[in-house]
Amino acid sequence: MSTLTPRLGLSKPEDGDPSWGDEVRGAFDTLDAHPGVRVVASVADIAAPWDGQMVFETVTQRHVRRVAGDWVPLHATSHRHVQGTSASVWTVVHNLGYYPAGIQVRDSGGDYHDGRVEYPDINTVIISFFVSGVPAAFSGEAFLS
Repeated sequence: MSTLTPRLGLSKPEDGDPSWGDEVRGAFDTLDAHPGVRVVASVADIAAPWDGQMVFETVTQRHVRRVAGDWVPLHATSHRHVQGTSASVWTVVHNLGYYPAGIQVRDSGGDYHDGRVEYPDINTVIISFFVSGVPAAFSGEAFLS
């Protein structure tokens, strides 16, 4: 005999059915409590969000995912930073919700550069540039993914 989960009405086996393992019975309850994508007017309407939760906001018409306590648009998989003034240290606030491993830096003349990369937090990268141990300042763009 099967029972139904309270929220989605998923059919699940009785707890005493020996043909179903405990992990399978638990999965039905998890699916019922945390279905794939939740539809809400605004993420502000969610009382207890969790990291990894995916939501579609009807007001903004966007899909977002909860990452490290912040709502991040699902299309935010890369970031372009424009450094308009010459500097040997660039602070890039990207709000991607992860530590980007792919970082390319190009100066205003089109040449690519390597720099020392630091991650002060999950949404910020600091890139420092040196030539022969001396700080090297220039303007340009950084591409993060």
